[in-house]
Amino acid sequence: MKKDLINLAQRAAKAAGAEILRYYHEGNFEVSTKEDNSPLTNADIAANDAIYFYLSQSGIDICSEEALLDPAKMSENDTFWLVDPLDGTKEFLARNGEFSVCIALIQKARPVFGLIYIPISSETFYTSTLFQSFNDRGMIMPQTGSNAIISGNSSHSPSVDKMCDYFESERLRCGSAIKFCRVAQGIAAVYPRFCGSSLWDIAAG
Repeated sequence: MKKDLINLAQRAAKAAGAEILRYYHEGNFEVSTKEDNSPLTNADIAANDAIYFYLSQSGIDICSEEALLDPAKMSENDTFWLVDPLDGTKEFLARNGEFSVCIALIQKARPVFGLIYIPISSETFYTSTLFQSFNDRGMIMPQTGSNAIISGNSSHSPSVDKMCDYFESERLRCGSAIKFCRVAQGIAAVYPRFCGSSLWDIAAG
């Protein structure tokens, strides 16, 4: 992964985060409902616009949750950015701070780079290999010893309860793709997901 693309993704994520926080702190946002009944706010749109401003400079196609590429015009060999400009809109509306910006680079149908930015704490997590993760302070050296299982705030799965009981694990809860970051840090050992997922929910993680 070229350093200039990593830098561009970081700039895009932080610009999107600034837009999200502007609406978050002002409380000046409008909410509509998408076809899948998930919420959409003007903060989502502003973050999406900020990301497009930067990532379009790469000359690589962009597929966003808010602006999908036409699948009929894509092939398995395509390279494109896959973006969720505001992951955790429900968390944003609940004003708990547990929302994030997700950017992944897809090549030949697989993610080769992923970045998650947490606006409320200004934390950036990214990786371009399967074995190394980084944040703003450098390579992440995970904590050891945790066997905690992390899951979402609003979702409840009996399967996660059974896992916690079987492994005698603490259950942590967290919103959006931040869960992937806490696994990378070693705060949680695993993030099981039993519900349906869209590509932009998991590609960056």
